[in-house]
Amino acid sequence: MSTDSALAPASQQSIKAYADSLHWGAWSSANDLTNGGADDISELELLSGLSGVNEIEIIWDAVSLATAGDTIGVQLGTGAGPTYTTSGYLASGTYVNAAGSGAGTLETTFMGLTGLSSTATNTYSGRAVLTHLGSNLWIGQGNGAMINAGSGALTSGGGTVTLSGQLTAIKFISGSNNFDGGNVYIRYR
Repeated sequence: MSTDSALAPASQQSIKAYADSLHWGAWSSANDLTNGGADDISELELLSGLSGVNEIEIIWDAVSLATAGDTIGVQLGTGAGPTYTTSGYLASGTYVNAAGSGAGTLETTFMGLTGLSSTATNTYSGRAVLTHLGSNLWIGQGNGAMINAGSGALTSGGGTVTLSGQLTAIKFISGSNNFDGGNVYIRYR
């Protein structure tokens, strides 16, 4: 049997709080992956000091790597330091070109969001969403395009990781390769 409070209409404050929880925060400013043109970084911390985040959206635009043979993705961190989780990911990235061929990768040290870069002239643009499912379990999935001298391919990637604690930081990485172009944007709720 229901109680009267279970049947009472929701207050304006509770409706507003619920509606506010559905809205994304503002996009970050462009995060330059070239480090001001130095082309000397393979990772870039996007956010730190997070608390209570349940969903993260990332967009990357015209991202390129200095050499072939890597994929791009994210690593998640915990604690005040933060300490980034560098193992335990079960992730994969792949690409498929117009001819139907492509390549995939299995990643265990980060969450891959694209397929393997086959040449240094590829550029990537795409979008990913990471979702917290409770108990420090995060699921991520991304899609985008890989463009190279007038040809292109669809890219897709994603995976899962269980963190040792609450998420406090996220960084965009390329495995071991340096970025030499592009920007990345992020927002969360």
